[in-house]
Amino acid sequence: MMKDVSHKRSITGIYPILRFAIDRGIESKVMLQGTNLNENDLLDSQNEILLSQELTIIRNLIAQAPAPESAWELGRYFNSRAHGDLGNLIASAPTVGDVISCILDYAALSHSFFRLYSEMMDDRIRVYMIEDHLPEDLRPFLIERDLIAGITIMETRLPGKKHDIILSVSFAHSARTGILEYQKVFIDYLAFDQPTTFFEIDRASLDISIPDGNPQAFALFRQQCQARSSLSRDSRFHLSDRVRLCLQSGKGKTGLKGILRKFNMSERSFRRQLGREGTSFRKIRNQHMFQQSLNLLRNPDLPIDQISETLGYSETCAFTRSFQKWTGLSPARYRRRNIL
Repeated sequence: MMKDVSHKRSITGIYPILRFAIDRGIESKVMLQGTNLNENDLLDSQNEILLSQELTIIRNLIAQAPAPESAWELGRYFNSRAHGDLGNLIASAPTVGDVISCILDYAALSHSFFRLYSEMMDDRIRVYMIEDHLPEDLRPFLIERDLIAGITIMETRLPGKKHDIILSVSFAHSARTGILEYQKVFIDYLAFDQPTTFFEIDRASLDISIPDGNPQAFALFRQQCQARSSLSRDSRFHLSDRVRLCLQSGKGKTGLKGILRKFNMSERSFRRQLGREGTSFRKIRNQHMFQQSLNLLRNPDLPIDQISETLGYSETCAFTRSFQKWTGLSPARYRRRNIL
């Protein structure tokens, strides 16, 4: 579900970004260019910032610090203290399982742009990072920033245990620098150019105790997070998000019946709930197919008929008709005009 650029977020989410910039010698005035904000606007932590303004600040940072490693260094600034009540909850969690449940249950209270959705996979838990409103060029930077933030929080609580807890990381984007550099800051088992971004956690690690955990404080902070979460419009993982995830994982070839079986839902309930979210299966699937077609068309060596087959169309003409409905142009003409 695309968020409007007027969507508001807490201004405290840019504090770690500005601290990082200042430490790198980048002036705050440079970071605020194009936002209509001034330094005085930053003084009140109760202020809110527009989504468009926060994304502009991130673009300004990338322009000043374009190296891929900047995302990783910035991620370390998003420690527990940067996340308010949620950070206090994570910092007092008695076990690894408690930390993971906090992150999954209350991700909307963090400064992350991503919603999290977990699946049990035998001996591991797979956690997907989902977001649709971020510009494509910023998504890799923010995914890597947030993953490093999570790893940093875990390593702060349990030094040296990263490889015992996190089994693998898969990125939907391409590597932005050498694989060995990624392995130094993430873990050894990495994959790129995957249908979705996710990380996997060893289920056996959930029982690991954290020496400085405080069960009493954890219970108190959990109540506070629950109260805040109940007021948040973004705290629930929508059915439409899960449908998009299934389509991405199945490369668009997952049909309605397959999704109904996966979610154990009747078609009537499925359609009714999507309707309440202002969408439909047809609309979600068309949006997914359109985005996938654009991604494939960017490869000039990929023939149109092969793109059609990859997307699951029985005939190239059927793909052409669909694409013309979306853009008013044939795939070949769109490629010549907008991509080549």
